[in-house]
Amino acid sequence: MEAKKTQLILWSVNLAMTSQALFRISPRFFGQYQLHRPTQLVNGQTIKQDSIRSRILLKTIRSIFRKNTMLELLQQCHLDQCTDKSHLQLKLVASDGATKTHSLWYGETDPAKALYTKETQHRFSIDPGYFIDYLQCFHPRVTDVAIECTPDAVKLKSYWNEGVSSSNDRPMHSEFTINSCDFSSYIIRRNVQLAFGLKEFKTALNYAMETKGLISAYFDEPGKPIVFTAEVPGSIIADFALVTKAEESVPTQTSANHSGISYGSRTGYR
Repeated sequence: MEAKKTQLILWSVNLAMTSQALFRISPRFFGQYQLHRPTQLVNGQTIKQDSIRSRILLKTIRSIFRKNTMLELLQQCHLDQCTDKSHLQLKLVASDGATKTHSLWYGETDPAKALYTKETQHRFSIDPGYFIDYLQCFHPRVTDVAIECTPDAVKLKSYWNEGVSSSNDRPMHSEFTINSCDFSSYIIRRNVQLAFGLKEFKTALNYAMETKGLISAYFDEPGKPIVFTAEVPGSIIADFALVTKAEESVPTQTSANHSGISYGSRTGYR
């Protein structure tokens, strides 16, 4: 977590280094947002630091919200970072007046850094419900999916590594087509196919559904990350970056339909 004057940044990278989640939250999202930056002595001068950074175990945070009986009545959440004592105070306030406070120790960490870029050749935006509806038809043993993008459509397919096991061990193959006209924006400059983890993909889709907004994807060729973004306008920008499998893409075909179109992506609050 990194608290700045202009935004609160929450980010996490999984142990396998195959996915990163990064949330940028505007001060406008909070009922109250105050940052008292610590000072440090540099060349005899007292200088305020740009931000306050802390590293917290995700398992600890999850345990608070998953097993808390107050969640159904939760009205407010107060977060206070005590830099002099190296701990966070998380106070939950219920609508019936009940409160519960958790004290979480934290360690030092590096500044938040995106391990990806959204300046890519290909991108699209769509209602996440399209993908979610089709994914419900996939076999439970499917762990990876592929999207095959052409200038006219996207094919969502179950993916199975050819070298892992015999065809007899693989679950039933599923494949669905979404036409480009169903997307809110669609820029695919040439044919490309990417494969990535289904679990992480579902996480991004489910969050986008919760925000009741669109999900956007930014990507280049196989082997480079694909970034899924969901945004609450003026409040939250959430990026989910997934490593894609390095393999040859489908035969390329340059798209003339979308040449010359520029598309801006937001990367934070300033």
